[in-house]
Amino acid sequence: MRVLLNERELIAKNQLEQLAEITQEKQTLIEGLGTVEKKIVTLLRGSHNPLADQPVEKTITLLDPHGQLDLMQLLEQAREATKKCKHENEINSQIVEASHSQVEQILDALLGREKTSVYSADGRTSKSGRGSLGEA
Repeated sequence: MRVLLNERELIAKNQLEQLAEITQEKQTLIEGLGTVEKKIVTLLRGSHNPLADQPVEKTITLLDPHGQLDLMQLLEQAREATKKCKHENEINSQIVEASHSQVEQILDALLGREKTSVYSADGRTSKSGRGSLGEA
């Protein structure tokens, strides 16, 4: 979460050269999480594990029926943290996209490019030069 908030701060301050470092840090964290997830799945669903075909929640309940290890709580906390990180990353992405759009509009105005906005199927706008629609 700290990395995503740092990223947003750099975006807000327009310190784009430092974003490469944040992007690398995010990639390293994602790879680390992937490795941890694979190890957990391997342990829970290993070939010698009779619970291998069970959902993770059921496996945790069977391994820790009284909740002494707080495995279910840890799983929920991890899922919630992941959800928050995804949300923050989407916000950062939207900020960058909006900033890029503003820069494009300024460049169009400064360079005298005539552009019109066209809406795509997903509701986003894209720029296209004016021209004929085609010939009959």
